[in-house]
Amino acid sequence: MRNHEVDVELWLGLNGDPINGGDLVNDRLATVLEDPKASGFISAIGVQYDSRNQMACARELYPDKKLIQTETECNRGENTWADAQRLYDQMKRYFDNGANAYFLWNMVLDDTGMSTWNWRQNAPITVNRRTGKVAYNGEYFVMRHFSQFVKPGAKRVLATGIWGDKIAFVNPNGSTVLVMGNSADRTYDVNITVAGRADNDTISVTMPARSINTFVFPKPSSERVASSQ
Repeated sequence: MRNHEVDVELWLGLNGDPINGGDLVNDRLATVLEDPKASGFISAIGVQYDSRNQMACARELYPDKKLIQTETECNRGENTWADAQRLYDQMKRYFDNGANAYFLWNMVLDDTGMSTWNWRQNAPITVNRRTGKVAYNGEYFVMRHFSQFVKPGAKRVLATGIWGDKIAFVNPNGSTVLVMGNSADRTYDVNITVAGRADNDTISVTMPARSINTFVFPKPSSERVASSQ
């Protein structure tokens, strides 16, 4: 492919490939990437939903490789808000551990939720076979919190403060995106400040119970981002 100048990337480990399970990088990954010739062909390391800790380890060992979460949990086709919150937790943990991209397994399924291999699964979008009605499920909105506001090329940046459930990015245009979750069964009031701004740019928000919230700020004067309390 290189000789033919084919514009593709080779990712080590795709769905079903055993760069999964356990907490440490396994022998297959190390065998390939510790070989200089083989490593030179690999652009990214791909892991599945049960490899969060491996991704953090791979980031430390192979900082020159992109890290891709290639397949999230499919679940059982119930498409509950609890499933959506679990997806948010997974996405946040993967991005915290260095992921450059995150993929869902299904995009659209009909109302049976059945896959082509007869396994009922979740999907962000469900289409009723009889009426054609389209339903946007919780996982759709979780993905949208990130994909609509965090642009290609964005960098994850430091978010400080006592509110632990948060992750921040700076987009290529300099805008800051802060995604915050509230998994509790009650509302919480939170103050958010972007470093380098005047005090009157601090905003106070009330996060609904069991919610996910995204805040977008215009270009700040510093890349050191969010403080919450």
